Amino acid sequence: MGNGNGVDWANAYTNLPSNLMRGDTYYIAGGCYGPQQLDAPNDGRIITLMRATSAQHGPTNGWSNNMITNATRFGSVEISTANWLINGATGGGPGSWESGFGFVTTNGIATNGFKDLVISAPVTNITVEHFDMANAGRFTTNNNQDCIYTLSTVTNFTLRYCFLHDVCRCQILTAGDCDKWLIEYCDFARNGPAGDGIHKEAWSGQDENDVTIRYCLFKDISDTAVLALVNGAGMAANWSIYGNVFVDTGLPGVQVSYLLEVKYASPTFITASNWLFYNNDVINYNVGNPNNNVGLRLEDATNCQAYDNLFYNNYGDGVEYYAGIAHDFNWYDDNFTDPVEPNGQVATTNLFANWQSGDYRLTADTADGISLPSPFNVDPSGNTRGVDGYWDRGAYQATGAIVTIQGPPTSLTVVP
Repeated sequence: MGNGNGVDWANAYTNLPSNLMRGDTYYIAGGCYGPQQLDAPNDGRIITLMRATSAQHGPTNGWSNNMITNATRFGSVEISTANWLINGATGGGPGSWESGFGFVTTNGIATNGFKDLVISAPVTNITVEHFDMANAGRFTTNNNQDCIYTLSTVTNFTLRYCFLHDVCRCQILTAGDCDKWLIEYCDFARNGPAGDGIHKEAWSGQDENDVTIRYCLFKDISDTAVLALVNGAGMAANWSIYGNVFVDTGLPGVQVSYLLEVKYASPTFITASNWLFYNNDVINYNVGNPNNNVGLRLEDATNCQAYDNLFYNNYGDGVEYYAGIAHDFNWYDDNFTDPVEPNGQVATTNLFANWQSGDYRLTADTADGISLPSPFNVDPSGNTRGVDGYWDRGAYQATGAIVTIQGPPTSLTVVP
């Protein structure tokens, strides 16, 4: 368009320029942009890559809403310098877990080693939002495909409102002391099936510290564990995992050996310290797989807790906690085996509104759980836990009658 100098939409770039400027914001219209190399030298200022929207698109000259009819598609993204904000602006989270994304990567063929996002150097201060990272599918002949991949030290990394899915190995693979990560309102769905001898997890890590995973959906994650630290050695401290839903929808080939695993045996010696597993839902895992369970296998654990969680219809060996994990006030129903807890609740009623259709709200209160301090006192919908006198166990606080709102009419003709 125009002279292509990027000053406005009438003169827009045809692709991202190779010399992105620190401190600038680049609004990006819909279309296919190919692979992107984000390597602008760092001077401490953030470069923002923002999906343009009708409400927020920078300059108005030359703008048309037709420019955002389609998603913004990249072949892949590689980051090798610090201080980036990558914001797809729309899509993700409750109500649109798997739709409406402004930024998309796709790998429609089983390219060997394809990664949606690679961080190839030690960096800090990276935020990725509203991004659909679709890989090559669960069933491929290449077992080294991942959505997010780094062998470098990456600190202060935030991932929110993203969809990481249909990948043969891992949604996230880290191997470089990646500390201070925040992951929230993300959907991790459908990695490769179990049984081929390849480690597969939603996150395969090492000795990461200061990690928060909250308000996420882990759906049909298979193989070693949902979250597994099974390589390297050292301390993995201060993990807060709360308000999440872990669910097996019945997709063929889905089974896990454990829900969480932190290995402490040769050649991997990782100590889990101060892991907090609060107010999560664990639903329908390992049906028909008698040798697995949905346990928290933290083999060398200190000051780790599992409180106020809800375990429903999990089979195999049921629910198991390794020594060193304090657990109480959890809700159990229709599992193969249930741990004994002083304040545990073993129920006989399914309280979910319709978990098979992705509605994990509760139709009634559970027995009162243990009250926890901020930030654990808010559920994924923003409801404050315990305000009705019951701190509900599980991800969602019951708020009264469940109401399903019908969508607006379609194909409506008005006749005067």
